[in-house]
Amino acid sequence: MNHNILHNVFAPKYYSLFPYLAKCGDNIVDDAGHLKMLMQTKEPDKQALIADYIKNAEKTGENLKEVIYSILNNLIILPFDREDINELLNKTDDLLESIVEIGQIVNVNKHTEIFASYAEMSDLIGEAAAEISGCLKSLKDIEGNKHKMYTSCNTLIKLYKDAEDVYYEGILDIFSRSDNATALSVRKMIFEAFMECIKGIKSITESFRTILIKVM
Repeated sequence: MNHNILHNVFAPKYYSLFPYLAKCGDNIVDDAGHLKMLMQTKEPDKQALIADYIKNAEKTGENLKEVIYSILNNLIILPFDREDINELLNKTDDLLESIVEIGQIVNVNKHTEIFASYAEMSDLIGEAAAEISGCLKSLKDIEGNKHKMYTSCNTLIKLYKDAEDVYYEGILDIFSRSDNATALSVRKMIFEAFMECIKGIKSITESFRTILIKVM
């Protein structure tokens, strides 16, 4: 039996997961980047294009999740709990869905208002997406990257708290203005979708921490 055959027999099969987890991370970063663009755009035509891109990113995330599920179902040995990875992927999917929700609300209602709180929350979600992506890629060597992942989790919690602060400050600012009921209703829907994104960041962080605790 030559070296290559031995390698194929004994090499961990779970390494096939990691390129897809990395792609999931890149997709989240890309999607969050387009959310930032959307929050800076007043032109309805551009909003429609960005909203479509965001929707396609969600579909990409769903496809990647299904591929990873398929790989997981065919693996016996894993460096972490199978159910924890399933739960983590479901939570990243929820985050993408919340971003899609913002895009749809803006696009359908031709919402051209730009508020500082929208931009600030989308910036913080973008930063969180980068940390989430880094953690997904760090799963390739979870033992070697534990410290890095713990640091990212702490950063994510800070970003979550900062985004929550912006959310509540934004509500006080935007809803104290005298406006018609329709405009207020659209703003309310956008803020609610942003809150789902913010909650999603916290939930994803909890999943990473659960995975880390179990490999200690």
